[in-house]
Amino acid sequence: MDVTFSVSSSLPAPAADIRRKVFMEEQGFKEEFDATDDAATHIVAYSDGVAAGTCRVFGEGDDLHIGRIAVLPAFRGTGLGSKILREAERVARARGARTVTLLAQTAARAFYEKNGYVAASERTLYDEGVPHVVMERSLVREE
Repeated sequence: MDVTFSVSSSLPAPAADIRRKVFMEEQGFKEEFDATDDAATHIVAYSDGVAAGTCRVFGEGDDLHIGRIAVLPAFRGTGLGSKILREAERVARARGARTVTLLAQTAARAFYEKNGYVAASERTLYDEGVPHVVMERSLVREE
């Protein structure tokens, strides 16, 4: 699988399509698009030229946020989600971030832990009734 990325300062149509399919059609979220989209950096992952996954990076300072990580069903289990996280971390690091934070669906917590994220607290937050946990990862490399 040949994976390439596009990085954009505005929400590209492939990212919107993936998010609509995953979050709205598959998972039932109603309020998928928000003002953060206007300020975020959007990443689209292409697998052999096909738009397969997406996420966004946003915020200011040395702790940036990764959000709306979505992989189309046909590409799950291929390692694409981890590759998207690494690309988002690369973008955040290039913007001066020392840490990244994300709001993970609790059902996906093990995926994020496998990718080096730890829970910032054990407090459960709810987004449209779905339980989430705040997770973070340091981008500072040990010397």
